[in-house]
Amino acid sequence: MTAASTEVTGLASAVSWCEDMSRGSYGPDIASSIEQTVADLQSVHDVSGEPISAIEEASEHLEAAHAAFERAAEELRRQQRIQEEYEANPDAGSKEFVLAE
Repeated sequence: MTAASTEVTGLASAVSWCEDMSRGSYGPDIASSIEQTVADLQSVHDVSGEPISAIEEASEHLEAAHAAFERAAEELRRQQRIQEEYEANPDAGSKEFVLAE
């Protein structure tokens, strides 16, 4: 897992950060690694009980984090439409002005 850049300077970098966190928090490689590790601990090393339960719980939390970062990225992508409209209309007034009436 690589660390995502923490510098968010605007909408594009915020989307990118969420996408990086989503990929880094849980994905096919991480899921496969967790499954293989649990299988090895159980079958090769006869580990059972709380260590296995804790790893499985952690896996569920990682999967939930992945989904949450995906949702955040999608919500930020929705805001890119607004950004595109502002770019297409550079003379538009402020948000307050545009939404006032």
